[in-house]
Amino acid sequence: MNYLHKFHLVEAEKARVLGQFLEAEEFYEQAIAGAAENEFIQEEALAYELAAKHYLARGRAKIAQTYMKEAHYCYDRWGAKAKVKDLETRYPQFFSQSSRVAPTLIPTPSRTISNPSHTALDLAAVMQASEAISREVELEPLLRSLMQILIENAGAQTGYLILENAGEWLIEAACDFKNDENAGAVQVVQSVPIANQLPESIIQYVIRTQESVTLNDATCEGNFISDSYIQHNQPKSISACRC
Repeated sequence: MNYLHKFHLVEAEKARVLGQFLEAEEFYEQAIAGAAENEFIQEEALAYELAAKHYLARGRAKIAQTYMKEAHYCYDRWGAKAKVKDLETRYPQFFSQSSRVAPTLIPTPSRTISNPSHTALDLAAVMQASEAISREVELEPLLRSLMQILIENAGAQTGYLILENAGEWLIEAACDFKNDENAGAVQVVQSVPIANQLPESIIQYVIRTQESVTLNDATCEGNFISDSYIQHNQPKSISACRC
């Protein structure tokens, strides 16, 4: 528990230098997971930062932003204010003004809401969500506000909110940035079954285990390659979590 995550991080850097990018990404995830599980916050921050640089060098800016925000969050929790400022200075495109405000008046949530296989919400998103809740009293406007915040924060192209109703999990809201005609619009739907709409195997796994699933390329990695939705739609990155 003291050293394995360090080993994984070194292996990630070795693989990156050797051009073994998939291996590097797997080792980065293992390093992040081990550091988080054993509460080495400073090394979790470093692993997130190095992973972000790796993705940025490969031209995957949205993924890089997610990891860099996690690094920023971890450094801030650790109290490394100079490092927090350094990230904001070197990567201004990743940090809005609101995300640069130190959380002095907001209790820091338990890290268990953000396991390393899942890209967690940063402070700015939490603040935006709380503001949305305070403004909206009706369900549909509230769902639209929250979905917009979550999708933008995750850097996703599409997103779905799935809620349980009488033992059945149903789609209650959706957001799609791929449709140019209505990009970013949040649609509140009326309890649409997930069958044939989403990768059911991933959703059922997350519901059953309460573990998050993050796949950089769902068509060629992970245990869900044979899912009919994945085979038919050929999605790239997929992230699912139960909140």
